[in-house]
Amino acid sequence: MKSITLIDLDCLLDTRLGTLSTLNEDAVRDLLLTNKWHTRKSDDIGSYCKDVTTAEFKEAYEDRGKYTLSQSRVTNIVKTLAFENKKMLERISAGTEPLEDYGLVINSHPYNLTLEEELQIALSIKELMGGDPPIKFIRLLPESTRLTYLDLKGFTDYITYDIAGWIYREFNDCTKPEDFVSFPNITVWGPKLLQSEDSIKEVLKEHSEIDERDSPFDLTRVVFGSCVKLEFLPIEDFCIISA
Repeated sequence: MKSITLIDLDCLLDTRLGTLSTLNEDAVRDLLLTNKWHTRKSDDIGSYCKDVTTAEFKEAYEDRGKYTLSQSRVTNIVKTLAFENKKMLERISAGTEPLEDYGLVINSHPYNLTLEEELQIALSIKELMGGDPPIKFIRLLPESTRLTYLDLKGFTDYITYDIAGWIYREFNDCTKPEDFVSFPNITVWGPKLLQSEDSIKEVLKEHSEIDERDSPFDLTRVVFGSCVKLEFLPIEDFCIISA
């Protein structure tokens, strides 16, 4: 078996909450105490946070750096990775599936980490995951995570917080034949976050076979299903581990 996962560092650490903490710590406490953070439907911060506007949050998040990382905590996605890692190790030890290659590759963009900082993060993730999985770091710009690259490097999974942005770049910016990959053996994962109800309505108009009662994430899977396998995880997976 083969399992090589590329994951953005912004998925392993809740840098959204870290960003908010640099703007207003009282707002962070309120969002956590009321459970609004772990159950939010979008990143339209201003709609459920009275102390920080969406524009302020977006500007700060775009400008995030190492200080933001220092204010961010590990997310529940690490527990998911640990569970999958444990299952894989059990299958390997039982001899039911031969191991071809496996590991975790962390995309550190947009942060410029030193080797020491990468080592500290890797050790922390390994301790939480268990089983000492191989961990490497890479720094890829968003436009570099295209299917052509992911397929060429042999990744089986890509986990990104900005799955909506990835879909847009992948399917709106493809202008050359070499930009397309036929039936890539990869699954792209992201959070269940709404982007725009208007865009959903447009999809329903163009695809009469889709039931409007389906969730927007089901619609997205249907629309792009012939090109790539998409999976959407609960937003709480991308939030800090709650007590």
